[in-house]
Amino acid sequence: MTMKLESTYNQIALRTERYRLYPTKKQTNILKYTLAICTDVYNSILGERKYEYEVNRKSVSKYDMDGKIVKWKVEHPELEDVHSQVLQNVSDRADKAYRNFFRRVKAKLNPGYPRFKNHDDGCRSFTYTQHGFAWDEDGKLKLSKIGSIKVKQHREINGKIKTCTISTSHDKWYVAFQYEKTLTPITYKTDNAIGIDLGVRHYLTLSDGTKAENPKYLKQSLKKLQRYQRKLSVAKTKQDKQKYRKVVGHIHEHITNQRNDFQHQLSRFLVNTFKTIVVEDLQTQKMIQNDYRIMSREMSDCGWASFVDKLAYKAEEAGGNLVKEALA
Repeated sequence: MTMKLESTYNQIALRTERYRLYPTKKQTNILKYTLAICTDVYNSILGERKYEYEVNRKSVSKYDMDGKIVKWKVEHPELEDVHSQVLQNVSDRADKAYRNFFRRVKAKLNPGYPRFKNHDDGCRSFTYTQHGFAWDEDGKLKLSKIGSIKVKQHREINGKIKTCTISTSHDKWYVAFQYEKTLTPITYKTDNAIGIDLGVRHYLTLSDGTKAENPKYLKQSLKKLQRYQRKLSVAKTKQDKQKYRKVVGHIHEHITNQRNDFQHQLSRFLVNTFKTIVVEDLQTQKMIQNDYRIMSREMSDCGWASFVDKLAYKAEEAGGNLVKEALA
């Protein structure tokens, strides 16, 4: 089966830009406090829905939970410290978790009932869906209930911003803006096409014989990663566990950044060079879980799915075509 993904010229598409945030110590504490409130609200919503179903056999809708949040604000004044749209987005996330649960039940898959979050690994982000964020006169990001935070904006956003999401990863803070982008196609000299064969030894081989070597970023950092993973596993004190967990997290983040940079550069070159790109529609998760366990680490390190995703949206923006060819 062949699935062709064609771009839509001069139409609007949703895109996301992420920037690094540099909050002050006081702002960092407020951001962490906001995440803690979001975690409490998320757990309260799950608990309410679970209780209503198990005791009263009643299904609770998102609209019902939005009303509950308004009542909880009266009982718990600390909720007023968080913007109302942020709390509504928490309700959206909980509702999505339940909808996904029922979808899996209907499809007779392992349903995985929505889980409560603990504060050590609770909500890692919160979102302003329409209002509550703006740029101030100094070029800082002004967040309602938090203040103005310094941003490293390395790329301008040309489009209407829809949402603003604040997230944290390994003690670093980021902001991601989802915005509407007008697609402008590239003028290709010829309607040329190329086929791509993804692999482990060579990251990809083009149908004209050109090969791109696999950088194997995980393998490059594997010894260092394993060393700190061993230190983490034998750590006795809470402080040592936190220290080594942070180091392990930074190593993983470094590997991910290297892989993303490589994929962005390679996908940009291909999309700018070839109007039509044909790639095998690989079921990577099934391959890793089932028949290819010996090579699962190498395959995971390749990140083929994320590479194809980058090809897809770049081809859409450029007015090219991405064709996914499923093997028989």
